[in-house]
Amino acid sequence: MRRIRYEFKAKGIKKKKVTLEVSVEGVKVTLRKKKKKKDWLDETNMVIMQHPIYRIFYVSHDSQDLKIFSYIARDGSTNIFKCNVFKSSKKSQAMRVVRTVGQAFEVCHKLSINSPSQDDLGHKADPDTQAPDHSSSNRLLDSNPEPSSDKETELPDKASKKGE
Repeated sequence: MRRIRYEFKAKGIKKKKVTLEVSVEGVKVTLRKKKKKKDWLDETNMVIMQHPIYRIFYVSHDSQDLKIFSYIARDGSTNIFKCNVFKSSKKSQAMRVVRTVGQAFEVCHKLSINSPSQDDLGHKADPDTQAPDHSSSNRLLDSNPEPSSDKETELPDKASKKGE
């Protein structure tokens, strides 16, 4: 996480203000436009990235700076793992995002255990084409996280790096 932040800092890449939307569907990151007084509810925000919950493998905050958090997700088309790093304006906000993503994953896991599988109904389950239809959403309004990076990182099969 820190290595990615420092690489982007060294290159002089500016942070972008984004809004995170976390639900049992997944994580959606949209670019925030500058606020105009009359257009305060603008639904035309540009989606920067969107990851279904079943593609998210890890979520955590930085142990040294609690305003920093990240999650690792696998890209559906390339199967490359990407580490997405964000910086929020408050420590509590970053911790809340990490907890909410963890809770969304837990809810999806419980729903998958309690619901009959597609195999039981005689259908073949394909996680890439089927997503659960859940309408509950926990939107983090005015969260003001700033992405430090959406750098692509390809992880080796059996590697675990400590301290990053």
